[in-house]
Amino acid sequence: MNAIAFDTLDASKTLRNAGVDERTAEAIVAVVQRTVELPPTDHLATREQVERLEEHFERLEASTREHFERLEVSTRDQIERLEASTRGQIERLEAWTRARFDAVDARFDALEAKVDALDKRLTSRFDDLKTTVYAAVGFQLVGLVGVAGFLYVVLKHA
Repeated sequence: MNAIAFDTLDASKTLRNAGVDERTAEAIVAVVQRTVELPPTDHLATREQVERLEEHFERLEASTREHFERLEVSTRDQIERLEASTRGQIERLEAWTRARFDAVDARFDALEAKVDALDKRLTSRFDDLKTTVYAAVGFQLVGLVGVAGFLYVVLKHA
């Protein structure tokens, strides 16, 4: 510790002359002496050191600001590339999905065409069968009418 010049003997005499007993005067002088001692200054920075440190911090701040600006630009570029890549992937997925649905639609169209063709064939066959049944029933009726007529004639002449 560095001390400010303090005359302890003169201070002690002054206190004793004022009526303070010697022991109390020495205690007061010791307390005052400790309060006027300065802490060591060898660890304190000089004005030049502080100015150099301020300049260093200013350069560090500017460098940090530049780094963050570059980081922001780089991050923005990466986000834009990711967005473009994601858009491309979504477009490819949409095209693939569209193609798959088109293929499924084509299969349904083909099945629908087969069902329509089968329906037409069955309708035609039923129409043919209906015609055949009508003809058979007609022939049967004609035969029955002929037999009934024959029986009528036979029974009428008999």
